[in-house]
Amino acid sequence: MKMEAFTPRPYEDFDDVEASCSLFPDESADDKLADWNLTIKAELACTPPWDPLPLLRSVFRFYSDLGDVQTCVALLLVLGEKSKELVDLGTQRLWFLDYIEMLECYELWNAAAEVIKMCWITSVSNKSNEVTCFRYI
Repeated sequence: MKMEAFTPRPYEDFDDVEASCSLFPDESADDKLADWNLTIKAELACTPPWDPLPLLRSVFRFYSDLGDVQTCVALLLVLGEKSKELVDLGTQRLWFLDYIEMLECYELWNAAAEVIKMCWITSVSNKSNEVTCFRYI
């Protein structure tokens, strides 16, 4: 039984990938970038006409009522510090700590470390400075 769903290309085929993908074969990459004048129309850069905050608040309320801290923390990480407008820092801190504790219970140390590293709440991000001790029996 084959281990791969398809036969991988030999490594040698990757040497000339940039040349084969060029849209303009007679120009260098620097020439192409210098000629591009990227602009965004002002009407396309505006915010949406509807306010997403009430919807996001209801999503947080729904998942917190279910006790789903994983989804709440995932949404917090996506929104970043903008989530301060939606959920108070005390609740955010509790969600982060509960989720990190859950990850540690399943021995998902790397995932817990990533969540700690991405958290903007000082008391949570300082957990990475705590000493972990193992007792050998």
